[in-house]
Amino acid sequence: MTVLVAVDRGDKGRGTLEEGKRLADQFDDDLEVIHVLTRKEFVNLERTSVSETHEAVDPDEVREIAATIAREIAEEVLDDFTATGAVGDPAGEVLSLAKKRDARYIVIGVRKRSPVGKVVFGSTAQEILMDSDRSVVVVPRAKKAE
Repeated sequence: MTVLVAVDRGDKGRGTLEEGKRLADQFDDDLEVIHVLTRKEFVNLERTSVSETHEAVDPDEVREIAATIAREIAEEVLDDFTATGAVGDPAGEVLSLAKKRDARYIVIGVRKRSPVGKVVFGSTAQEILMDSDRSVVVVPRAKKAE
């Protein structure tokens, strides 16, 4: 089985990755770290590529960019893991990979937001929690140093 840790560029804390490692070690599971580029980020990469090289971006290349982001975030904390990248709806992609890998746990980080912020902007974490058929471990993100 697998423990799947979802990260984004805001994951500067170690808690989510450390919890994923702890769970993977405890159950002797594989550890996989995923970063999902949103469609908006994909479109921005596409525009940049077309304006600079006059060529469209290969979707596999974009997934590799996302995997590189996952790898760079995780390698500061972890030694043994698989980095995966995806493009699309973050919650949907995380849930899809969790099902594909038969993940024992999905580990996500959450940041504190106001109730209005949650309603207006939605929450990837909330979507994963509500729609997952797997156990989800939620790790509060450390507050940024001021």
